[in-house]
Amino acid sequence: MRWVVDAATPERDSAGGVAGFVGTLADITEKREIEARLEQSRRLEALGHLTGGVAHDFNNLLTTITGNATLVVDQLAPDDARREPLVEIVSASERAQRFTKQLLAFSRKQVLETEPIDLGEVVTGMQLMLARLIGPEIGRAHV
Repeated sequence: MRWVVDAATPERDSAGGVAGFVGTLADITEKREIEARLEQSRRLEALGHLTGGVAHDFNNLLTTITGNATLVVDQLAPDDARREPLVEIVSASERAQRFTKQLLAFSRKQVLETEPIDLGEVVTGMQLMLARLIGPEIGRAHV
């Protein structure tokens, strides 16, 4: 498929009637494709700005959550039953902050440095939360 722009002018005969047309066609397919790519680029730029703003605000909230939960954890005795859920909150908010950092890097077009992670450690760190989400019935299910 091609995009064209046309212009035509009637040619008149000696009696003043239309004998034909003289015109031009200009192929603007490439121009339309460039305009479409430019529009897509503008949308991605806007998405980057939006992502950056949301990530920044979200990071501020996470900093408050992490800080306050850490303060409470530090005040509790090691054997206090309330300590474990708060440690989970701190851990989850720290993971969310790392994710938010990635969103901020994306919005700023920064190159992220990758680093290896221990998946076993990640799963172990999420074990309590997963156990609560999944429930005991699934944990005991036999395949």
